[in-house]
Amino acid sequence: MNVFADYPSLKADEAPVQKRRYRRLGPKRRRTEIVERSVQCFAQHGLSIGVRELADLIGISPSLLYHYFSSKDALIEAVYQHLFESRWQPRWTSMLSDPKITARNRIVNFYLEYSRIVLRLAPPEIARDASRI
Repeated sequence: MNVFADYPSLKADEAPVQKRRYRRLGPKRRRTEIVERSVQCFAQHGLSIGVRELADLIGISPSLLYHYFSSKDALIEAVYQHLFESRWQPRWTSMLSDPKITARNRIVNFYLEYSRIVLRLAPPEIARDASRI
């Protein structure tokens, strides 16, 4: 079966380039999408990935990335906020400082509860891998 039959002038190794169709998103949604896709890219490629490669993997131009984030460090800060600070539960502050509970139990209780929240919000493959620990 020749998948290029509709393109008789093309050889099999010269597939037509399909132009990406970008959805128009509002600024808030676009920023959120950039952060969420950056989480995946940083997880796969590390924080040393270049801005151009990161933008390409996300599916946007570097200039659009810089429109929303003044620097790569600003994007990393937004990723940190998205992954950690936004999940902080106010009760954890009192849980971690309760003098009636031993320090060991405070830490264990905190990390058990924290990991439940993080794994519940994590992509399925991360939650599945973490359950083997």
